[in-house]
Amino acid sequence: MRCTEILKTSVSPKVKLKAKAVADREFLSEAAWLKRLVMREIRAGKDGSDADSDLLRSESIPVRQARVLGTMVPAGPCWCA
Repeated sequence: MRCTEILKTSVSPKVKLKAKAVADREFLSEAAWLKRLVMREIRAGKDGSDADSDLLRSESIPVRQARVLGTMVPAGPCWCA
């Protein structure tokens, strides 16, 4: 188990709603989206040293798989008579 810390912020309900919408479009939880945002900004401000490269690599967040709902439709002609 890894040691972790919690990063918190307060935003208006309108900003929270927009953040949730963006995270949903990327199939991420709000927490995963926010973590990606923080890590991206840390990478962008990096001073060129490799001291934090292991940290940044270990903090990558995979995109969760989207749930696909629907009905399968045969690609060819229907042979059901």
